Amino acid sequence: MKPTTKICFLRRSTQPTTKCRYIGATSSRVDHSMRLSGGRTLGYAEYGCETGYPLMFMHGYPQCRLEALQ
Repeated sequence: MKPTTKICFLRRSTQPTTKCRYIGATSSRVDHSMRLSGGRTLGYAEYGCETGYPLMFMHGYPQCRLEALQ
């Protein structure tokens, strides 16, 4: 099987309503974990301005959701 590369382009849908005052992601607004089937745990965190553009950061193994702070 030949490896494939997928490219995702982000498109703006609307302008944020206010300017974000956060300079960096120093603390999370939301930090949760949930138990999955098979005993695994999925953790996620939200950082930044609530009215900004959403971006999903997918870390690699064996890092965790805190890698977004680096």
